[in-house]
Amino acid sequence: MEIIVEKTEIASTDLLFALEHASLDMVQRKDMLGELDAMIGDGDLGVTIELGCRSLQSGLRNPKDCDIGAILVESGQNFSRAASSTFGILVATAFMRAGREVGGRAAIGLSDLVKMGKAVSEGIQSRGKARLGDKTILDAIIPAVRALEKAEKEGRGLGEALDWAVLAAKDGMESTIPLKSRYGRAAWLSEKSVGVRDPGATAVCLFLESFVRYLKARLA
Repeated sequence: MEIIVEKTEIASTDLLFALEHASLDMVQRKDMLGELDAMIGDGDLGVTIELGCRSLQSGLRNPKDCDIGAILVESGQNFSRAASSTFGILVATAFMRAGREVGGRAAIGLSDLVKMGKAVSEGIQSRGKARLGDKTILDAIIPAVRALEKAEKEGRGLGEALDWAVLAAKDGMESTIPLKSRYGRAAWLSEKSVGVRDPGATAVCLFLESFVRYLKARLA
């Protein structure tokens, strides 16, 4: 059943709830993500996800305050500290760039999500040098951000905008199947990577899907 969102802002308590439960979901998917990664990479994504998400979740239990920016920055640091891989660094970059956009805020709206999303995609592109179409996490992130931006321009509600972002991320994830990997270990297996969903984009998509589901339950 579709969850109808009436609220126009996300409070820090809503964010904490969604982050914690989405992280738990990701731990449950570690084996699937590890197997997918093993097809075109070194197969350590599942372990990275488990270590990083458990650390992130642990840091959410006793937040220092209701500052959304601080919560996101600390979450990124906790993930990277426990999972110091390339993926962990990119996750940390995403959380920290998003957090810096809303420092000191106890609630955020759609316009804030757009700014945060742009900061995330720009930060990851700067850090990893990849671009849209290079078969990386950006193939899920950038379409999701563009969907949020489109929803804002059209005056859509927060719930609809979040749904659009999930659908766009899914389409972006699926778009990686026919592509050749250009970065990381998967690039060494360029031809073999064709026909396989990018593991990083898949992880981003699954996390976003869970995060939005729990968030909408809080905002209903």
